[in-house]
Amino acid sequence: KPRNEWEELAEIIAANHRPHAGHFSWESDRSIEEGGVVDELQEALRNARYPFFDNPRHRGPGNDPPDCEADGLNGGVIGLELTELVDPKSAAVARAGKYYEERDWRETLIPELARILKKKDRGSPKGGPYAEYVLVVYSDESWIEIDHARRELATYVFPRTDLITRAF
Repeated sequence: KPRNEWEELAEIIAANHRPHAGHFSWESDRSIEEGGVVDELQEALRNARYPFFDNPRHRGPGNDPPDCEADGLNGGVIGLELTELVDPKSAAVARAGKYYEERDWRETLIPELARILKKKDRGSPKGGPYAEYVLVVYSDESWIEIDHARRELATYVFPRTDLITRAF
């Protein structure tokens, strides 16, 4: 029986997504994943009436950091560095096809974000010069409670950064 294009597409998607926290994942091509994340960020910023960049583009494998660039609405080029917040233990267990315990992020979310911010604030980006250097932390972890995260992030002040000008 010949397959239709929807069946073929479903197979491609299934082959490229991981079983744990896989909304953003596209394991055979990281640029597809990161480009999709930047597109979703751009749409969310437009909906919130807070756009500050346009024309995002992925820099391609080996050309990072940053992963993407965009045109700043106030001029200049914006560097967009992306990183995923994922529990590596749960991801490994899910890949093996086993049940995984959901991690409780209530006590560890802020320290983990601070660790990521510090790590990504080091080094020197390729390309540029950049009018802004933006860190985008994305996640599909089902047990990160968005209301809790918003409350915590609204009152927490992260240390000053040298390279990163904004973080989402």
